[in-house]
Amino acid sequence: AAAIVVVLIGGYFALRAVATDEAKRETRTRVQESGQLVEGSISQGLLTGEPAAIAAVDDVVAARVLSSSIVRVKIWSSDGRVLYSDDAAEIGGHFGLDGAQQQLLRDGGAKVEVSSLDRPENTLDRAQGKLIEAYTRIRTPSGAPLLFEVYQRFGSVTASARRLLRALAPPILGAIALIVLVQAPLAWSLTRRLQRGYEEREALLANAIAASNRERRRIASYLHDGSVQEIAGVAFA
Repeated sequence: AAAIVVVLIGGYFALRAVATDEAKRETRTRVQESGQLVEGSISQGLLTGEPAAIAAVDDVVAARVLSSSIVRVKIWSSDGRVLYSDDAAEIGGHFGLDGAQQQLLRDGGAKVEVSSLDRPENTLDRAQGKLIEAYTRIRTPSGAPLLFEVYQRFGSVTASARRLLRALAPPILGAIALIVLVQAPLAWSLTRRLQRGYEEREALLANAIAASNRERRRIASYLHDGSVQEIAGVAFA
């Protein structure tokens, strides 16, 4: 029973971690797909802040990327300048990129992390609550690397993890229950055999003690009626 409880509790936390990792993996795939979608609308004019280039990106972002879970989209230049944001007030801001972001611009790929909303570039994002930040590399038509970034509600990631957990938990719990059902009769049978063996050893011990007591009484009676009487007769004589 203790082992089953340990397995259930440990399995729950392990399964929850797996579900959360899978939800983050989905977010990583999503930002890459969204980045490829937006990349097709980027022109060289985005680097110089041309309104038409910004509007072209904004049309795609508003129609194809923003949703109830993705609340913010930004595109950064390699020197840390905001080339595009769905909130126009952020366009043109310069904040600098950290080491992980610079490495991603060089090597490509995607990264997902909990957003640190106390940073200066997230001043306008704080009203959204806790967010997941995901970014990937895209390129301009000339091949210049840009950082494409989306902010996703943290609750949507945890909700996805809960859905995966609910999907994975029943078969695992069913397997554990089946093992318990198979093992329970064997465990009961073994317990009964052990109990019978214990009772038999107790009975043998009780019989041994009783036989020892009978033998002591027999010897005492023999000595009292035999040798002791003869010694008493000699003493009287």
